[in-house]
Amino acid sequence: MYEVVLEVLVKGFDRVGCNDNWTARLPGSYYQYLPHSPSDHSPVLSHLVTATLRGPKPFRYFNYWMQCERFKDVVQHAWSTAFQGHHMYQVVMKLKKA
Repeated sequence: MYEVVLEVLVKGFDRVGCNDNWTARLPGSYYQYLPHSPSDHSPVLSHLVTATLRGPKPFRYFNYWMQCERFKDVVQHAWSTAFQGHHMYQVVMKLKKA
């Protein structure tokens, strides 16, 4: 059933359009107009590219770190360092130092 519906949909498109919402959600998307077939329709290939978020990766804690010999010393040293600023800023800086 699904394959039949998809085949009908694909055969029915000969134009492409998008709106602001489309371009905001899929900013890297583009269309490729393929060569004409014997009919008067031009096939269109849609390349849907989602945005990749770049930036700092979130801190992750792994349980196996507790098995490392120097783990407690490294954490204790990082957390004993004083930073000036908002409480959350201090936590972020201590995590970066560790």
